[in-house]
Amino acid sequence: LKDKPVLLTATGGSERHALVLDHGLRPLFAFFSADIVATGIYATEADFSDCSPASASVTSRIDRAATELSWRLAARADTGTTPVAALAAS
Repeated sequence: LKDKPVLLTATGGSERHALVLDHGLRPLFAFFSADIVATGIYATEADFSDCSPASASVTSRIDRAATELSWRLAARADTGTTPVAALAAS
């Protein structure tokens, strides 16, 4: 996973599990040197309707996280290298 863009997402039974992104998944993917998008998405059953996101806050986070991920992917495609390496070269 070294330098691969990763978007952290999870669903859970309650809001009390929302920290799994920052205290469980983020350190795990950092250990593998993944390029982790800053915005993560956590949702509960209440955030969905007919298997689609229905909550305005979750929809907003999805949009923001997808935008951040697209920037990372575009940076990799434009330079042929990782964003960190591209910044170091400039």
